[in-house]
Amino acid sequence: RGCGVRVDFLLALTFALNMWEWMTWEVVQYLVKPVTEGEGRCRFAHLPYMRPYTGAATIFMSHCWGARWGDLVAAACAGSDTRRVVWIDVFAVRQWPGNGADLDFRGVLAGCTAAIVAAAPIEGKLTERDQGYEYEHNKTPFLSSDEYAVAAKVLPFCRLWCVVEIAAVLELRKALVFSS
Repeated sequence: RGCGVRVDFLLALTFALNMWEWMTWEVVQYLVKPVTEGEGRCRFAHLPYMRPYTGAATIFMSHCWGARWGDLVAAACAGSDTRRVVWIDVFAVRQWPGNGADLDFRGVLAGCTAAIVAAAPIEGKLTERDQGYEYEHNKTPFLSSDEYAVAAKVLPFCRLWCVVEIAAVLELRKALVFSS
C-alpha cells in the first residue's frame, strides 16, 4: 500500500512525456523497465527520486494493459484533488521476473477505501444498438471477429486480472467506481 503515487505526479509525468496515447504496456516497456533496470530492478515507486510522490494508497486502480495510459490517468484523477494517492501496478509491482510476492494485491486493496476501474468507452459494433447479440447466430461471428479481439484488450470485463480485482473489491465490501 505504501507504493501508491500521487495524481499530481501522474499528470506531470504524462504531460512531460506526452504519454496520453501510449498503451499501458508501452509505459512498462519503454519507461518503467529501462528506468528500474539500473536500480536493481526495483519497483518504480521505490526509485529514490519518487519518494516525494509516493505514499499509502487510498484508491486501488484496476485497468487493462492494452488500454491507453491517458485513460487510466484520467480515471485516477476523476473527482479528486491532486493529493489523491493511487495504487497502480505499473509503479507498485516489480516488473521483472521473481515478483511473485508482489502479485497478492488483496492486502493493498484491504487498506484502500475504494477501487476505480478504468473503463474507457469503445466505439464500433459492440456499442451500436440492435445488433441482436442475444442471438447465437449474431453473437458467435462477432466474438470471432478482429473488432472483438481489439475491444477485448481494453474492456476490463474481458481481462482476467480485472475480473479478479473486481471480485476482490466486492468480497472486501469496498466502494467500486467505474470511470471512463
